Amino acid sequence: MKKLVLLAALVSFFACKSKNEQAQDSILKMEQSIQADTAKKEIDPKKGRELITAYIDFSKSYPADTLAAEYLFKAAELANGMRAPIEALEYYGQVYAKFPNYSKAPLCLFLQGFIYENNLRNVQKAKGIYDDFLTKYPNHPLAKDVRFSLQHLGMSDEELIKLFESQNQSKPAV
Repeated sequence: MKKLVLLAALVSFFACKSKNEQAQDSILKMEQSIQADTAKKEIDPKKGRELITAYIDFSKSYPADTLAAEYLFKAAELANGMRAPIEALEYYGQVYAKFPNYSKAPLCLFLQGFIYENNLRNVQKAKGIYDDFLTKYPNHPLAKDVRFSLQHLGMSDEELIKLFESQNQSKPAV
């Protein structure tokens, strides 16, 4: 009898929640499960895919919700963390295009350039995005990093090491 009362209470509780709230609860549970897994090892690809899908579905179903941009951003981060740079680019691009006033929109533009530069080795695309970033956000805290990236775009790790070594040698000792 106690089980039946508990079941009825749970059913009535979830029936009172909106679909939006239910989706948020589901996402939170998936996030917690992945966080528990990452403490032990890498993200379970199946769980990661399910969470990305949940983030995307939420942002499509509730585009006016303040969480839509954040969930889409999290989908991009998770895809990038799962070594899916093309997918991450797509989601960062969607955040930037659909939510231009979102506080992380400039970061999304920067991360697109970063992925093109470092993951996909597409210097031309990276340069175009970095140039756009500096045009739109010349005083953003990331602008210094973007300028640095533009100055050293296309250089190999070995070339960068040699450059930094020569700069260190030419500095006077303090």
